[in-house]
Amino acid sequence: MRFTFRHSLILIVYLVILFRGIIPTVETVAHQSAWDFWVFTLLLSAPLLALLVVVFERTSPVKNWSVSFLLFLFFPALILNHDCIVLVEFVREGKSPTLWATLLLNAMGVGFTLVYASRMVPRPCPGCQRRALIRLMRLFTNEERSANTFWCASCGGKYWKDSTGTWRSERRRTWLDRLQETRPFGGRKATAAGRPEVAETVVRPLALRSVNETQPS
Repeated sequence: MRFTFRHSLILIVYLVILFRGIIPTVETVAHQSAWDFWVFTLLLSAPLLALLVVVFERTSPVKNWSVSFLLFLFFPALILNHDCIVLVEFVREGKSPTLWATLLLNAMGVGFTLVYASRMVPRPCPGCQRRALIRLMRLFTNEERSANTFWCASCGGKYWKDSTGTWRSERRRTWLDRLQETRPFGGRKATAAGRPEVAETVVRPLALRSVNETQPS
C-alpha cells in the first residue's frame, strides 16, 4: 500500500486538531501533570484518527480494517490511563489502589487484546506469501457472505479457510466485487484480483518502421 495524498491530508488534519484544538482545551480546562496530559492526549488520538480515516479515505478493505484497529486502540489506552492514575495517586499521596479492580480491568484488557489479535492481525497470504492478508470486513454492517473471507492487500487475492484449516480461493461474489464494478480504478476495468487492467503496449520491430520514422528530420 502506497502513502497517498489522502493519507497526508489525514495526518495534517489530525495534527491541526491536536495542537490547535485538543491540547489548548485540555491545558485550559484541566490542570493535570505532564504525564496525565500526554496519556489523555493518547486516549483521544485513536478515535480521532479513526474518524478522519472514515471521512477522508476511500472505501476499501484496508480502510475498514484500519478504522477497526484504531477504535480497538482506545481500550488499551483507556486501561493505560487508569493504571497511570492509580500509580500517580499511590506515589504522590500514598493512596492504596483497589487492587482487585485494577487486576480485573487489566486481565480483561489483555484477554480482549489477545482475542482481537488472533482475529485481526494480518496473516501470510497463500498466494504471494506476504503478511498482508486481512479480513474482508464491512465498516458499519456485517455481511454474512464475506464473514469468513480474507483479502490480500499485496496481491489482491481473496481466500477463505475451510474446516480443516486449508486456504481456498474465494469464488463467491462479495461487496468488494460490487464496489470494483461501480468504481473502476482510474477509469480502467478492474481485474478479478482487484488491480486495474493494464493495456499492453505494442512495439513494432525496427525493420518494419518507415524510413521517415527512423531518419532524423
